[in-house]
Amino acid sequence: MVHAGLLPMDPAHHLRSGVQPLAHAPESLPENPTADDIELARNEQELSLLTDIEPNQDPDVKLNIRDIHDLEPTKRGPKGHEDNVPWSDLWNSVIKRCRGFDSKASRDKSGSLWDDDDVLVNPESDVSGLRLRKPLPCHPITVVYSHASSRGLDLKKWSKGLDTGCVNGDGLTAMVLGKGRHKADTPRKGAVEVQQSAWPNDNDDERDTEVPFGENMHARLVSVSCPTPPSIELPRNPKESE
Repeated sequence: MVHAGLLPMDPAHHLRSGVQPLAHAPESLPENPTADDIELARNEQELSLLTDIEPNQDPDVKLNIRDIHDLEPTKRGPKGHEDNVPWSDLWNSVIKRCRGFDSKASRDKSGSLWDDDDVLVNPESDVSGLRLRKPLPCHPITVVYSHASSRGLDLKKWSKGLDTGCVNGDGLTAMVLGKGRHKADTPRKGAVEVQQSAWPNDNDDERDTEVPFGENMHARLVSVSCPTPPSIELPRNPKESE
C-alpha cells in the first residue's frame, strides 16, 4: 500500500539491467527452495523495489507521482503532456510478466534470454514504447494507492486506485481484504467486476461490490457518499482594502 504510486523499475535503465530488482531472483534464494524460502525471497525482492529503485527513494515521488514524462516521474497530469504514461500502466506492463522464481528467466544467469529489442525502456525511447515478451523471475505484486482523484476508481489487474474524490464531496472508497468469504478461486455468484471508472454520482449512501485481487483472491469495495465541502472564503489581503 502506497500513498500515490510506486515504480516497478527505474525508467532510466533497461529492464534487464542489474539495477532492476525484478530482473533477477534474490541471491539468497537456494537452488531447491522450500515454500518458506520462496516467501522470504519474495519479501526481499519487494523490499528492494523501495531500496534499489532511485525514484522510489524520493518521498516526493511516492506522495505525488501521477505519470512518467521524459523518463522521469511527474505529478503533472496528461493535460498538455499527452505523451505522459500513467505510472500504473508501467506497473501493470512489468508485473504481468512475473512468472515466479522457477521460470526460465530466473535460471538463465547469462542474460541470453533477452533479445536485443526486448527492452521496456531505454535512454532513446519513451516509456510509451513498452516492449517486453519474456518472463521475469518474480511473483506478481498488487499495489493499492490513492491521491489521484482525477482518475477516479482506477482498477487494473495489479494496481488498485481508490481515490474517488471525497475531498470534493464525491465518495470515500475502502477495499476490504481478508480470509473467509473474500477469498475465492472463482468469483462468487453475482460478483461484479468494476471497470476503470469512478462510482456513478447517484443517491446511494453506500455502494458495495466485489472485485478480483491478486492471483486468486477477491476483495470487497465499499464506498460511502461524502458531504459537499463548504466553500471557504479566504481573508482578504489588507493591502487590497486600502
